Amino acid sequence: MTPISRLRAVTLGLVAGALLAGCATKRYAGSSVVSLPAGLQGRIGGRAASFELDGLKVRLEAAGQEAGPADSPRVSIAIRFDPRELGYSFDPAQVVVRDPDGHTWPAQVVGGYRPLAPGSSFGLSFAVEAARESRLTLVIDGLARGARRLDPVELPIGPRRWSTIERVYWLEAIGYVLSAAAYAR
Repeated sequence: MTPISRLRAVTLGLVAGALLAGCATKRYAGSSVVSLPAGLQGRIGGRAASFELDGLKVRLEAAGQEAGPADSPRVSIAIRFDPRELGYSFDPAQVVVRDPDGHTWPAQVVGGYRPLAPGSSFGLSFAVEAARESRLTLVIDGLARGARRLDPVELPIGPRRWSTIERVYWLEAIGYVLSAAAYAR
């Protein structure tokens, strides 16, 4: 590594560290999709997974609660639908989490089919924790296209931790200085 490139790397590290030092972050714990089953085209990235099912775009995102040092998060998933055309419906009460022994936990929501429009979203929470060693499966059932029910989709899920920047103090400081300078004229 040349002295110039080393200087650039050190400078970049110092700037990044200074910027992050001026930020308040929160840690969250939740659950997210681990992999997609064979034959289901889609992608997994970060805390989200997306795929298409019979013309219906589905996006699952980890929803979580503020994390403690050793918390096992409850399974919570935000699910969003973007149908290409009208006629799809969804009953969120038919979504369950299943363990390898066959025990199931239903979504804690009010049941009943609801028509899906682009951007329809549901927050689903389950009375089970996603511990590190658990092998849980999210079973998305209750989807229909007209009168025809769609096959359920089984997705392995696991615990996930992430951090978010909640507040950027250095940006606030710059804003205060600029607003004071604007009124000082």
